[in-house]
Amino acid sequence: MNYRPNLQDLEAARAQTRLPDAERKEGETPADSIRRLAKGWWKTAQDAASHRARTDDAALVEALNGEDEAALMALAVLIGYQSPKRARCLSEFDGQPPPDPVIWRDTEDSQKWPLVSVGEPGLIAAAGGSGKSYVSLALALAATGEGEACGLRVREGPALLVSYEDSPVRLAQRARLICEAAAPDGLHVLVDPEPLMAADPNERGALMRLPGLDRLAGECKRLLPSLVVLDPVGEALADVDAANATAVRRWYAAALDAVGDAGLLAIGHSTKASRNLTAAGGEAGAGVVAGSSAWFDRARGVAHMRPATEGRKLLHVIKSNHGRTGWGSMLKEAQPPGKAFAGWVLDNDGKLSPDQVQKEIKAAKPKKSDKSDNEAAGDDPVPLNV
Repeated sequence: MNYRPNLQDLEAARAQTRLPDAERKEGETPADSIRRLAKGWWKTAQDAASHRARTDDAALVEALNGEDEAALMALAVLIGYQSPKRARCLSEFDGQPPPDPVIWRDTEDSQKWPLVSVGEPGLIAAAGGSGKSYVSLALALAATGEGEACGLRVREGPALLVSYEDSPVRLAQRARLICEAAAPDGLHVLVDPEPLMAADPNERGALMRLPGLDRLAGECKRLLPSLVVLDPVGEALADVDAANATAVRRWYAAALDAVGDAGLLAIGHSTKASRNLTAAGGEAGAGVVAGSSAWFDRARGVAHMRPATEGRKLLHVIKSNHGRTGWGSMLKEAQPPGKAFAGWVLDNDGKLSPDQVQKEIKAAKPKKSDKSDNEAAGDDPVPLNV
């Protein structure tokens, strides 16, 4: 039978066929290495392929001698070539540096608590209209300039905005309000972005790679950004049940591959349940991101932007797989009320420890007598007037 690889096969093969130097001969391309190893394993290929294909399939013979990338990738999957993913001694990784942090908090003892690192995506969630896009824009601007915004350090370098809700003109207006000048040349925007992946109509549960993903990958290779911002992240995955955790995880893997050595910051809407919970003084947890808890689960760092006292916002880091959790930044409006809203900046002494964050959460918790009739009925108590 004729084996047709699906998207998951090809994506997995692309990741699996990055040959270590020990298995690549001098001057040999990855495609040549695949063919050479496939020929060496020809006798065992049928066992590796199981029921999916036969070793005398004409398509496989063509793959051994041709240059078609898809055929070579399918062949790599077929013969089970998984060199970097084979079980290896853990000691081989001892002493290797961790991934470079892209957005992080410096500590007094010279530690770095990362929100985003290379290959380890981060996510900021908040209610619609709360100003989270301004925060992400400030972080992108910081990458191209001073290297710090909203109480967070940002690795310097170009930044790329992928905005599905705001036009480049609106983003330029916001950047001017924040910078009091035109946006720097190092800040780029992907005009008219498309979703990166979508549900495959021909195969249940599978994803289909869209041109938007290749376009993003091409721009990242051209610009070599330090930071890529996707806002809102849910728009980058089309025609998929929002609760499909497997699809979300596969999307993350493809997006990380596309951005390369850039840090990936996703922006998401929070759920009504989490807004009600945080307004009452609780902590949102994995249910903070609208759509699927997988957006939260796969992100290595998650910050929740929640209301605080005196009209301020608390950027609360509720998840950090490779640093301390619970710290945050207290943000105030960049300009006094009555003037044009210009985003959020760090309040005086706004870099908060976990203990200070808990005190602020407690202070913002409404008293029972303060609750309105609407809140008592279960309506969303979070104001969306920004």
